[in-house]
Amino acid sequence: KTKKDVLLYMRFFCRKLVNNKITRDYEIDLILRNDNQAHPVLGIFGRYILVEAKNWKKKVGVEQVNHFLSKMKFHDCKCGILISKNGSSTSKKGIRYAHLTKLKEFHRYGQIMMELTLRDLEEISGGKNLLSILLERYEDIRFDAFSK
Repeated sequence: KTKKDVLLYMRFFCRKLVNNKITRDYEIDLILRNDNQAHPVLGIFGRYILVEAKNWKKKVGVEQVNHFLSKMKFHDCKCGILISKNGSSTSKKGIRYAHLTKLKEFHRYGQIMMELTLRDLEEISGGKNLLSILLERYEDIRFDAFSK
């Protein structure tokens, strides 16, 4: 199973998809419209969810995390999901910086950026619930319980 399978699964929960939206300044890989505001987990994420996919062998750097958070802020999105093979940053120090960046954004602006890795996608393909993974990521940032 692939990233497309996860996106189809997300479509089950979020009714409207816009793929590869190109603005004057950048591209947004996926915009989900969350019509399930009453759902106990999805309601946390707001009306629109931006999704960015990075099919890179290397980890995503803090610069890309900041860029994605800027897209979320510009479009007034409460939630974003970054999908990458290996997560964010290239060093232990960089991982901490990426986490601190996400933590500051949450506490300063109320925005949450969650990450899904190839391992997460494999677990979802194996039957693990996507929403439980997203809730775990949300709580890691909200309560500063960085577990990776």
